Amino acid sequence: MLAAAAIPTYLFTRQMAEANRQRNSRIATYWYQLGEQQLAKNDPEAAISSLRHATTDDRNNGDYAFLLAKALAAHGHDDEAQLALMRLREAAPDSPQINLELARLSARERQIPQAVLYYRHALYGVWTGERVDERRRQLRLELIHLLLDRRDDSRALAELLALSADTPDTPKAHLQIAQLFMEVGDNQHALQNFTETARLDPKNIEALQGAGAASFRLGDYKTADRFLTLALERDASSRSTAQLLETTHLIESSDPLLPRLTFQERAGRLTAALDQSVKHLEDCAGKGPLVPGGPQTSEPEQLRNEALALKLTITPEKLRQDPELVRTGADLAFKIEEKATGSCGQPQGLDRALLLIGRKYKGIER
Repeated sequence: MLAAAAIPTYLFTRQMAEANRQRNSRIATYWYQLGEQQLAKNDPEAAISSLRHATTDDRNNGDYAFLLAKALAAHGHDDEAQLALMRLREAAPDSPQINLELARLSARERQIPQAVLYYRHALYGVWTGERVDERRRQLRLELIHLLLDRRDDSRALAELLALSADTPDTPKAHLQIAQLFMEVGDNQHALQNFTETARLDPKNIEALQGAGAASFRLGDYKTADRFLTLALERDASSRSTAQLLETTHLIESSDPLLPRLTFQERAGRLTAALDQSVKHLEDCAGKGPLVPGGPQTSEPEQLRNEALALKLTITPEKLRQDPELVRTGADLAFKIEEKATGSCGQPQGLDRALLLIGRKYKGIER
């Protein structure tokens, strides 16, 4: 009889508990929707209050807790936001959204190793919904920008190479990748993507300018000349492009080591290079004009005397008899330009052209 009497009481209690749960759920939904609206109106403080009510009334709803954590982070409550996110991550370690928020919090706190770890967990987490590939792409871009900001170029390059493998074949995507490769110093991949952008969009000035600059850094001055000329034809107002093209022309017209030059041309270029480099050195050292047989009391004076002595031997006939003479003279001119640059800073005009020619043959990208 007691058991029979207890059954209705038990059923009534269950019904009341379920009714109370449903009521709390409706109240929590109200507070959650209100919090969403307040966040949309850029009122995170009010949203935090509303979302606290929502999570109190429905403690098992992860969506409510996640939005509360985002609101806390948006209003500077980083410690509380991180604790909330870590609790959520225990239940869903593969959630891209949770790992992304933790990555951004760690980055803001300058905890870069943790931020990179969370970004990678987000990248390789369990993604659902639409446009997954594009969302992953944007997330990887965010990680790349973080690494570049911290000058971690090697890891940024690794992420860039992974990103470029899945680059959509559009001018915008290739241009974005090219500019990032330039920033990280991979000029070869930058040139490839700038060229692809120009192929897809021949009037894209940024692509033409970028391809010219990347070719210039690689020492491929013929390609640089072609792209920079095209860029100036479409935008004659770009001073930086015009200056880079002018330097390209100086390099092409001054390089004494270019193939297929006559001995007369090679001798003229080599003599001009030695004269120009010595003048640059004298200007930087505050010395007088070149004097034969001057005292060799310093490295600049020794270089000047070497240049004078060598210049007297440079003739087309001598170059024909001694092919190594042109390399010896060119190396000396480049060495003098490096010395002058160390004293005066980065040169301009023909001095810059000679400096870059020398670095090209040493395999140094500019």
